[in-house]
Amino acid sequence: MHLFFIGYSMSLFKEQLVRDAKQVFINTNEFADQHILDGIELDCVVNSNSIGNRQYNRSSSFNEGIFEYDIEVIYKFDDYPYRIVYGNNIEFDGVHYKVINFAEDDSVCTLKLVGVGA
Repeated sequence: MHLFFIGYSMSLFKEQLVRDAKQVFINTNEFADQHILDGIELDCVVNSNSIGNRQYNRSSSFNEGIFEYDIEVIYKFDDYPYRIVYGNNIEFDGVHYKVINFAEDDSVCTLKLVGVGA
């Protein structure tokens, strides 16, 4: 493991992770499909597991450990270059959702959505 980092900068490593996420994970030949987010067609991975775990840290309370969402959407920031605000309503594939979480990490965005009435 130590040999891997000799002469290899952390910034190059992070750049490679971003390339892998875009070229492999969010790729319609691999895991992604085309969907429509607020009228914009983009490639994304959709996870429909209904329970997720919030990361624990010392400042959070124990009753915030588990939350529910209907779908999780993962896409490249460049494909939909707007930050989506917690609590806003959006339309995804013709269905109305409320945003309960938005995260951006190395130009990959993750939305956690709960369905709302039309």
